Amino acid sequence: MAPPGIPRLLLVVLVVGSFGWPPIARVVRAQTIALRQRTFVVAAVALGARPHRLLWRHVLPNLLPRVLVFGTMLVPSMIGMEAALSIAHRVAVLHRGRVVEEGATGRC
Repeated sequence: MAPPGIPRLLLVVLVVGSFGWPPIARVVRAQTIALRQRTFVVAAVALGARPHRLLWRHVLPNLLPRVLVFGTMLVPSMIGMEAALSIAHRVAVLHRGRVVEEGATGRC
């Protein structure tokens, strides 16, 4: 049951998001540490590049493709989690879990 005053959709987004961000955070941290040790970043530091420039010119452009791919790969598991929540809590809104349940039981 959703707490009063909080829409169910917002609650589902918050629950799925709270379980979905730790894997992405691990990838971002690991890739940032790896990029920090790459030759082009070390060279930029040696030439006196400021941290802001390092972040925007060297780290983020090399980090973004990995994060986008990993985030895209997480989408199906987040859809599955939402489906499991909608089956378990019998929400009235049409969700993937409701569609799967109705297809499995033959109630269309």
